[in-house]
Amino acid sequence: ANRFHLHHLDWSLMCIFLSYKGRFSPLKLFGLGLAGFFVPLITTRNTSKSRKHFYVSPELLLEKFGTMNHKQLHACDIWSVGTLLFMLFSGRPPFCSSSTDEVCDKIRHGRWNFGHEFDVA
Repeated sequence: ANRFHLHHLDWSLMCIFLSYKGRFSPLKLFGLGLAGFFVPLITTRNTSKSRKHFYVSPELLLEKFGTMNHKQLHACDIWSVGTLLFMLFSGRPPFCSSSTDEVCDKIRHGRWNFGHEFDVA
């Protein structure tokens, strides 16, 4: 996708599907067609029923979507994949709050913690 300048920019756990039951099922990604439409909505609204704000990179929150270059957009997808991995390992998003605005503020400023699940005794 990077080579073709194709960026998802709308990652979430709901976008990833397994093709079939089995040990080595290939992953299927959904939602590419709506990504460019939803990014401005996700980064500007005060509430989110879809919870997609958990996956938004700081770059998308700080910069105007239309002015970002290919490398910046690719970095946004990498960030979102990192949040997906965090959620798969911990069972919760890396930036938690009851308010969408507070979650976005934590993402912008990089305020997160691994939580007690990852404490080394």
